[in-house]
Amino acid sequence: MSNIIRLIFGFALLCILFFVVDVQELVKIFATVSLFKFLLFFIFSFFLIFISALKWQALYRIRGFSVPLKDMFWWYFLSYAFGFIVPLGFVGADLARIQFAKEISNYKGSMSTVIQDRYTGFLTMFLVGTILCFFSKNIPPSISSLTAMIFFSGLVLPLIFFQIKIFKKYKDLILIYSDWNSTHFFVFFYSFLFYVSTVLNILIGAWVIDMPIQSIVDLSALLPLVFLASSLPVSPQGLGIQEGFYFFLFQFVGGQPEEALALALLLRIKVILLAILGTLIIIFKKNLLKNFFNLG
Repeated sequence: MSNIIRLIFGFALLCILFFVVDVQELVKIFATVSLFKFLLFFIFSFFLIFISALKWQALYRIRGFSVPLKDMFWWYFLSYAFGFIVPLGFVGADLARIQFAKEISNYKGSMSTVIQDRYTGFLTMFLVGTILCFFSKNIPPSISSLTAMIFFSGLVLPLIFFQIKIFKKYKDLILIYSDWNSTHFFVFFYSFLFYVSTVLNILIGAWVIDMPIQSIVDLSALLPLVFLASSLPVSPQGLGIQEGFYFFLFQFVGGQPEEALALALLLRIKVILLAILGTLIIIFKKNLLKNFFNLG
């Protein structure tokens, strides 16, 4: 019942956005989209998955496990499908990755790498976003301060939390406490590379709909808030929330309301297509489900 309510809430938010924009102008924007441009936009998703797989592989190397990159890539890609099949959004995708990789280092080890993947990505994203906010001339101080506050909260609060005796044994689920080496550096390097590639992904999406971006710095600074809002479990896959944040924040980078919403919808369509593709692969490769659920 709660999932239905969340779905209704997400669609309600989308409907509100459609009411406040010129729908005819929105239709015109999509009518001019080139199939060739969209295909390039779609294919670029696999580069993002490749970087994510490299980072996940590095996290396993820290734990002393050598996992083939093709497996990391395959599991990451298929998790998109499970993110839509399981009505938990990003959590559903992460649970799928934990299940896929459980045979490498048991559930706890698999869960740890997935949580650390999210956490290091979060820190990197908000660190860069905080720095860029203060170089921006268009982003309001309130947004800059909020971004900085979220970064420092994410950095400090876990350190304080895991000083409490009862929680100390769980600290390795989030924080990387082992001796630092070059692999740790690569984890954060891949986080930064993914962030840069995500900005490029948005720029390609803007190119597809002919949306002008006045400042790449502003765009990069605003993305952390969009991603954080999209991950909130108030609607499936951040439905309506993500589009709303794009609609509001991306007007700071020179986009018209209809263009900002069109970009958000374009990104939504691409993720749905990735999920459909992954679902079809899962359906036709039944052994994937058997391995996933340990059947047969």
